[in-house]
Amino acid sequence: MLENVAKNMKDKGITVTFKDELINELMRLGYNPEWGARPLARTIEDTVETYLATKLISKQIQSGDEIELGLEALTN
Repeated sequence: MLENVAKNMKDKGITVTFKDELINELMRLGYNPEWGARPLARTIEDTVETYLATKLISKQIQSGDEIELGLEALTN
């Protein structure tokens, strides 16, 4: 799922990588054996994708940037 986020950003000319701390926290927050991958997808959408969209709209990141996301992506 994060690879899809990275690909979408790459299409905008922005290279995004993810720190292990973020990946681990997303797994913890999005884990639900009853519902499968849906909660994880929602968690990524509500955190990482929203964080990146906010940064794009405010022009804090733009084409040509390379960013490594950590836990800051969880605080919107």
